Amino acid sequence: MVRNKGIRDTGCGMRVTGFILCLVTMGSVLPSAWAALQVRAMVDSSRISLDDQLRYTIEISGGGRNVTRPSPPELDSFTIYSAGSSTNISIVNGQMRSSARFTFVMVPHAPGVFTIPSVEVQANGSVYKTDPITVEVLDGGVAPAPPRTGPAPPRTPPQTPARPPAAGPAVPQPPELNEFEYERGDIFIRAWVDKPEAYVNEQVLLTYTVYTRLEASIREFAEDPKFTGFWQEEFPPEKKLKTERVRIQGRDFVKADVRRVALFPTKSGTLAIDPGILVAQVSVRERDPFFDEFFNDSFFAGWGRTLTRSVERRLATRPISVEVKDFPQEGKPEHFTGAVGDFDITAHIDTQEVEENEPVTLKLKVFGEGNVQTVQEPKWARLEGFKYYDSGTTTDVNTFEQSVIGEKAYEKVLIPQKEGSYEIPPFEFAYFDPASGTYRNKKTGGFALKVKPGPVEEQVSAAARTQGSQQEIELLGMDIQYIRQDLGRLRPKTAPLYERPFYLWIHALPVLAYLGVLVWTRRRERLGRNPALARLERARRMSDRHLGTARRALERGDGVGFYGAVSQAIRQYIGDKLNLPIAGLSVDTVLGHMRVKGFEEETVELLKECLITCDTGRYASLTASPQDMDETLKTARHILRALEKKL
Repeated sequence: MVRNKGIRDTGCGMRVTGFILCLVTMGSVLPSAWAALQVRAMVDSSRISLDDQLRYTIEISGGGRNVTRPSPPELDSFTIYSAGSSTNISIVNGQMRSSARFTFVMVPHAPGVFTIPSVEVQANGSVYKTDPITVEVLDGGVAPAPPRTGPAPPRTPPQTPARPPAAGPAVPQPPELNEFEYERGDIFIRAWVDKPEAYVNEQVLLTYTVYTRLEASIREFAEDPKFTGFWQEEFPPEKKLKTERVRIQGRDFVKADVRRVALFPTKSGTLAIDPGILVAQVSVRERDPFFDEFFNDSFFAGWGRTLTRSVERRLATRPISVEVKDFPQEGKPEHFTGAVGDFDITAHIDTQEVEENEPVTLKLKVFGEGNVQTVQEPKWARLEGFKYYDSGTTTDVNTFEQSVIGEKAYEKVLIPQKEGSYEIPPFEFAYFDPASGTYRNKKTGGFALKVKPGPVEEQVSAAARTQGSQQEIELLGMDIQYIRQDLGRLRPKTAPLYERPFYLWIHALPVLAYLGVLVWTRRRERLGRNPALARLERARRMSDRHLGTARRALERGDGVGFYGAVSQAIRQYIGDKLNLPIAGLSVDTVLGHMRVKGFEEETVELLKECLITCDTGRYASLTASPQDMDETLKTARHILRALEKKL
């Protein structure tokens, strides 16, 4: 009897110990999945000249692969372009680690000291923020300054895909202008592609060219063109725009390419490139009305004084259609996976002679001209008697002249289980060459691998592990206990700890906590994959936050801060609800979207009056009484309630 009681107590203690270990394990493992990830931003120099460019890089390193491509920082004093990305995935000791770099080129517009704001990065279902970086732009030459926050990313393309692009014209030329575009006045923009037809996943170079007869300063795209059905890679801008004089219908123009984008169609059919709107600041000359008022006699005709003023022009492109052809079936290899361009393949192993259970590293690299981001891993011929482990994948993308180039590297670890001589077969990679319209196949050489026997101690240990223990359960005794004739007094006994309700609830807590974390993580991942949905869900929360900022500015008498917060609340709410860039939401743009959504004209006019009041208060230093600002705040709340009913 005593022995049985001891067994019961021991089982209870084991349950308690297991429960404590479960809590400790969950408490240490769950947070580490997020704590391992690091996000940082860096620039190649903290001080540049006005004629130079700044390379801004966002680096994401640590665990996890669910990383959403970050948007560039919003900074009015710079024009920002994407300059490529690179990824690296490695598996060490069964744990996967990945890193990604996203590089942007920033072209300054004016000298001064600027702070690059924080950038939000969505990874593993969570939102991370980079630290702000301060840079200085000087009006003239400048000595090189050390990089900020980390080493500068490389400025040159990788050396592996060194061969030039396929033969053809060095620089694509735009087709002749048609009559419709001649009539666009003294400044206009054209969007054109280097080829009207292409195969699936073949590069199509899209160029935006500005023609002007005026002094102009190109700012940015107020409405970015949509590239639905295309994979895109942005070309970094030139340090100085290359201009050329052309003559169109007897008039002299200066033309310059202001943006280039490499597009890779993802499906066949007719794909449309939607229009975009470019903002330019131009200098316009006009006669002085004061001079004409006093010297309006015909004798003074032609002697009037001219003035120059700067005005903003919004230049719109026309839509473009590209006919995309599917791959031909004739001659299509079985191992073709959709790569298009001009590629090559190499393979390498770190040793050709090992012992049993010693690792062998095999590296495979695909490189060349084309969209390496979509290149799929070649098939690996698995050998019997080997264990295979993925060690990582690295992708590096760059632009070179008129093409996108890059490389994709795969690494595997092979562990032989028995001695012998083996032959690792060659690797094959098939791609489609659009220049010739044929499929091409690249092949590596094979590798001879000799596996020698492992140490004798290791073999003996392995044999011993297979035998196991043959010991039987030992019978300790078969004693007969004396039968008690007097039961004694019966007393109530407290239920054991493991039978109490609160103990069961404590056991359920880790499961409930795990389910809660799982639901929360899935939701964050869903929002991370769909930025438009994330903006939609946070729209009201962000508008309430800005209105709270406006209320505090009203209480301390800060008119500029008050009107800026109210304007931000309305514009960001509309931008989040309609998934529009906030930077391009001018008053006319906002009103146009509201009319398209079917809002009553009374609401549209109220919205227009409120936005104009806010802009006047922000930029014209409008002096308003607290009563006027309070009335504006009430109007803004009324507008947001009306917007929420229809958006």
